[in-house]
Amino acid sequence: MPIRVRRARASSSNGEAEPDNLLALVDQGFFDGQRAIGQTEVMQVVWVYEHAIDFDGLKRFHHYLGHGLSGRLIARSLLPFGRHRWVLDRGPANIEFADRARPRAELSDWADERSQVPVDAEAGPGWHLCVLPLTDGSTAVTWVISHYIIDGVGGLVAVADAILGTNRDLGYPPPRSRTRLRAVAQDLRQTAQDAPEVARAFAALAKLTRRQRREAAQSSPASGPVTHRGDGGADPVILPGIAALVDLDQWDARAKSLGGTSTTLAAGFAAKLAELLGRRRGSDGAVTLQVVMTDRTEGDSRALAVSFARVSLDPTVLTTDLGEPEPPSRRR
Repeated sequence: MPIRVRRARASSSNGEAEPDNLLALVDQGFFDGQRAIGQTEVMQVVWVYEHAIDFDGLKRFHHYLGHGLSGRLIARSLLPFGRHRWVLDRGPANIEFADRARPRAELSDWADERSQVPVDAEAGPGWHLCVLPLTDGSTAVTWVISHYIIDGVGGLVAVADAILGTNRDLGYPPPRSRTRLRAVAQDLRQTAQDAPEVARAFAALAKLTRRQRREAAQSSPASGPVTHRGDGGADPVILPGIAALVDLDQWDARAKSLGGTSTTLAAGFAAKLAELLGRRRGSDGAVTLQVVMTDRTEGDSRALAVSFARVSLDPTVLTTDLGEPEPPSRRR
């Protein structure tokens, strides 16, 4: 279950309300944990237009991306154990344009290249937008944003707001707007208030970690030959990807014929892929899927507004039946 922190707006010494810009504990844990292991996560969206682009409209879209959930950065607490805060940042000033047109066959390569252009949720820019003309007359646009700023559904909200021209004022202060003394005093006070919630969060995290290790040990594939990198890990490794276009009507029809839905067919596909990769548990032959579910609500400013469910599936029956299994008492 997600960790929710309820907090009232605090007041400063002069009676003015302080901005409610604290990161949720889950957001901070995700950010700090990834930084500790040297990992960076980004999200990427690619649009392909078969017609001419309205560049004035694209400029407006770029502008309003900086006035929504993506228009922010993370300011670390001066205390090693303190809560981080959101600060205002509108993002890059301009749209980027590729230096040359490329054939449609190189679209995926270009998207991979753009995913490696740095974004930084702390130092900025937190996102960037780039345009690529294709030699067949179409145009591609890609948006890359730090995953520590926003999640998938939050990204959809940011895109929808930018399309509609919505100026979502989150009330965040500009960077470095607090004096050092005030920042330390505020963060010490906040740390004391957060202590019970942080303790519960660590207990839940420890329990989840133990369960994940146990399940990973049961489902790990057989060991294969280990390939050692010759660059010492200096260069990023871009995993190969495959894009498959499936007719939506055919997908839905297949799901219905198997007694399932579009969503359960996607889960079944993932489970069969896991089976082919040797991810079945040795104890019962099942496959464990971790399903991400959004719980983002109206006005939600969390970066990660999600919860997780772990489900076990028997992959041997998924190609013939996606319906809900009968209770054991009804089986013959």
